[in-house]
Amino acid sequence: MVTICAKVAGNISIHVTIGVSFLSDSSMYSRDSLWGNSMLSITLFALLSTTTQLWAQGFSSDYKRANNLKEQFRNQIFQLEITPNWSADNRHFWYLKQLASDRYQFVKVSIQSQSKGLAFNHKKLATKLTNATGQSIEPDRLPITNLVFTDRPDIWRFNFQGKLWELDTQTDNLRIANIVDITPIKLGSTIRPSYQTGVEISVTFRNETNRPIHLFWLDGQGDQKLYSTLEIGEVHQQHTYTGHIWLIMDEIGQKFGVYEASLQEPLVTIQEERLHKKKTERKDHRKRSPI
Repeated sequence: MVTICAKVAGNISIHVTIGVSFLSDSSMYSRDSLWGNSMLSITLFALLSTTTQLWAQGFSSDYKRANNLKEQFRNQIFQLEITPNWSADNRHFWYLKQLASDRYQFVKVSIQSQSKGLAFNHKKLATKLTNATGQSIEPDRLPITNLVFTDRPDIWRFNFQGKLWELDTQTDNLRIANIVDITPIKLGSTIRPSYQTGVEISVTFRNETNRPIHLFWLDGQGDQKLYSTLEIGEVHQQHTYTGHIWLIMDEIGQKFGVYEASLQEPLVTIQEERLHKKKTERKDHRKRSPI
């Protein structure tokens, strides 16, 4: 907490109190010790007040200058809170840096090297997206969503205009991602309600079974709501939110798995292995156990 006192005129003074918690190059970054549970909160607030000291007659110009200085400090504060988006290995995260006039930048923080900087060249990406779509895109207002790390530190993946894109920051190559190149996740087996609602994302489901597959969203009470049916071989993009739970089953009620929506896992491949088989294997394993 820092307090600055500036005397503007003979009978006017301004007190500025600023509380700051921020990332600096000398800070020790630790996901567990500083923020815990993948959540960072950086709060910046300013309290500006004027103290009038009526020791002598004042002039209206003194008060005007005091008010102008007050507004000048207030307009310098853009970032109130940030939320980190972690890489799968917890070595990096990115956050959205708010600028003036509703503009913003994507900033990457590296834990090991204790460094931060722009996640990529915003001007080059804006130019490439403009050329690819014919729309005029500003570098400090990039309309991309679901920005995520990949298994390569120099490649980013994000959604734009309903498509999944990949940006190579080493070569500045931008292309529409091929879902074949994305490693699919392993489905879970615990059926539970959607307790958490996070950021808006788009997830790709791919049906590699020999039967139609139903996608059910589980609400906060655990009730199943049918959202889509995937035919054999169909690829489907589903709008959802991080933390939401999806149950995957066929037309006769056989369950294939449970998926919790995640930024780091945008592709779900549905294969023939079903949950009841996994349960059988666990039961057989318990029977063979000497305990």
